[in-house]
Order: sequence, then C-alpha cells, then structure tokens
Amino acid sequence: MRRSLIAAGLLACATSACRAVAQPGRALPARTSAAAGPGLEAARARVRTTLDSLVTLPQLRNAQWGVLVVDAELGDTLYALNSNRLLVPASNQKIVTAAAALAVLGPDFRFTTRLTSAAPIRDGTLEGDLVVFGTGDPSFCDQMRDGDAMAPLRELADSLYALGILRIDGALRRGTSPFTDSPIGFGWAWDDLGAAYAATVGDLMFNDSYTQVRVLIEGAPDSSAVRRPEHAHFLDAFYAALVARGITVRNGFDWNTTVADSGLSTLVTYASPTLQEILPHFQKDSQNQVGEILLKTMGRVAAGAGRADSGAAVVSRQLLSWGVDSTGFVIRDGSGLSRHNWLSPATIVRVLTVVRRDSAFATFTGALPVAGVDGTLERRMRGTLAAGNVRAKTGSMERIRALSGYVTTAGGRELAFAILINGYTAPMREVDAAFDLVAAQLAALPLAR
Repeated sequence: MRRSLIAAGLLACATSACRAVAQPGRALPARTSAAAGPGLEAARARVRTTLDSLVTLPQLRNAQWGVLVVDAELGDTLYALNSNRLLVPASNQKIVTAAAALAVLGPDFRFTTRLTSAAPIRDGTLEGDLVVFGTGDPSFCDQMRDGDAMAPLRELADSLYALGILRIDGALRRGTSPFTDSPIGFGWAWDDLGAAYAATVGDLMFNDSYTQVRVLIEGAPDSSAVRRPEHAHFLDAFYAALVARGITVRNGFDWNTTVADSGLSTLVTYASPTLQEILPHFQKDSQNQVGEILLKTMGRVAAGAGRADSGAAVVSRQLLSWGVDSTGFVIRDGSGLSRHNWLSPATIVRVLTVVRRDSAFATFTGALPVAGVDGTLERRMRGTLAAGNVRAKTGSMERIRALSGYVTTAGGRELAFAILINGYTAPMREVDAAFDLVAAQLAALPLAR
C-alpha cells in the first residue's frame, strides 16, 4: 500500500538524518542523571530530527503543535515544542479524568443502584410503588456484560423474587437524581448532539444511552441493525426484566416524575464492578458518557454536588496537588467532547509521570488502548516496534488530533509523550500515519535503562 505523503516525507527525513530548514523543537535542560551522556544526547538528536521533520512539513506547517517527550522515570526531556501551549485535547482529556478518578474515588470504587419502597410486602405483593435510585452506574451495557446489558437487570429482578415479591401493586418509578445539572457536557456543539458519541448521561444509565433498532429490509439479512440514542431506557429494560422473571407491575413504569428519598426502605442494593474494571471501557473504547459520569461523581463524592462544574473543580485541585502549573489546563467536561477544554502537553505528561509512581499505575495503564491490539489503536502501528508496546490515548475531533501515553524503547527505557495538533488541513489519515511513525521511531530508540 502506498504510504501517505506526510508519513513518507517524515520517514525519509528520519532515516537519512536530514534536517528541515526550520528547527522548532529543542531538548530542554534536564537534571543530571545516570542516564545522561552520549546515549541520551544521541537519542535526543534522533527524536529532534524526526519530530522537527514532521512539524515543518508544508502540509502541517499551518497547524498549532504541542509536543513533549520525556524519560518517564528520570524526567529527562528528549524533545519539547510548545510544551506549555494550551490546546484542545479532544479525548486526551480522558487521561486527566481517569487519573483523577483513581486518585479521588480509588480503584475499588463502585456505583450503587438501590430498589426502595414505602410499602409493605404481604402475601407476595409489594403494596405500592417500587422506586429505583441510581448513581450513574455505566456498567449496565453490552460492552461490559459480554454483549448482554440485561444481565444485571435480571439479577435485580432475581433479588426481588428472592424477597418473595411476585407482584408490584403500583408503578416502577425513578428516585431523585444525585446529578443536578445538564445531561450533556459543557460546551458540547449542537451539531454533535444527534451523534451516538454525544448521548446524554444521568442517574440511571442503560447500554450507554443507546437502544438497538433492527431494520428488516426485504432481501437483506436480519443482522442489519443500527444504534440510535434514546431515553427512558433503564426503567423500560428493568420492567421487561421483572416481567420475564414473573413479577407483574400493575401500573407499568413512570419515567416523567421522580420520588424523593424520604420515608423509603431499601429492599435491594446493587453494586457495580469496580472503577478498575470500568476504566478499560472508558479509555479503550473512548466512551464519552463514562467520562461525564466520572466527572459528576467526583463532584458528588468529593465536593457534595453531583455537577460537572463541581467535578471540574475537584479535578483542578487534584492537578495542582500533583504539581501541574495552574496555567496549563482548563477543565470543562470529563470526556473531551467540549472545545472549551484546554490542556498543555506539559500537563498531560506530568499526569502520566505522576500516575506512573502511584500504586494504581497498573490499573491506569492497563485501561489504555494498546497499539495494534485493542481499543482505538487496534488497527494502528501494526508491523512496527510500537505494536503491543505503545499504550496511549487517542484524541479526535474536527481539525484536532492527539496521541499521548507511554512507549518502551528498544533498549528498555520507558518514555512518556504527548503529541497534540490543532487546526490542521491535511487529510486526517495522513496526520494519524505521521503520529504512528513518530511512535514507532520512539519505540526503535536504542536508549537503554
């Protein structure tokens, strides 16, 4: 297959050690370490050649760049270009959200869903309404339940059946939500709202706020299906699970009104998988709804308000506690879909290096896409030293691309990197190909431990 023009040009420069006319990147002074010396300087020169060749290509010269590559353990800088410039990160925002959630909530955090009622149970009948209180559990979905989002709802129905409930002499109703702000993220573009990736979030989530709609066309196979966003999913699906279990609900379900948590007794409490188990769905699949739920949940747990702005304040405080410069970030949502988020490459790399020293590092890095293996990097970097090696988060919006994470060099040294570009006009696939080639070049460095 013919290489893209950008990737081909970059490869030619990198392999021939050519230098572009402009030399915008530089290796910042780093503290002296055992790794310093000819090997480090040679690696810096090689990285500088590769990246300078990229950012000065005519097709990309009109874009805004921000790049930082550092030794993840020692902090030595191999390359920096506009590393403190604020750029729209797209889904690289998820790196910050995931890291903060692990610090604020902990890897063992679980969402809870409660089934409650003010009515007594007599002769197999719950003599009133069954009220469901949710906290935004994102795990009621096909992706996390081996293709069966109904499985946890059946477990809830089984729990009621085990209590001897065969009939609900009222309605299935929704409790008040712990989230008090908009179900969409701050600054989400109106023309994104009809897309699957911009589905709303709330206290009771089912199947990532999608429903499966099967379209049968004469002569077409039955497998032709589309997924479209829709509301009222959870109660509708739970009602179906109750009926399937043989529990009748006299008055169906009511989504439009909510019931306050006062005078109610808890019948069943359902705990989600841990945050550690949820994060791969968030990072590898780049699931925006999980990002917004985590942001609001951090606000609820750490600030007492289940709002995105409260969650953003919590994340901001966490970043400052990690030594991130206060001018290096603006947090508006948890997913990166908002164009009002701003991150610098220095902020992203600081988060990557701080998390690396945390006990939750294996959880964090294990949730990132792996080049050539899974997630949003499944089809990228195959056949290179980056495949199975680079663990990184992608970012993609119109005229915005990002790739940040970790790579292990051929000599065994782990690097943390952030590459962001805003405002490019070249074809997206060529930008991706160039990013992938840079990652492969980093993986091929002979820099040893």
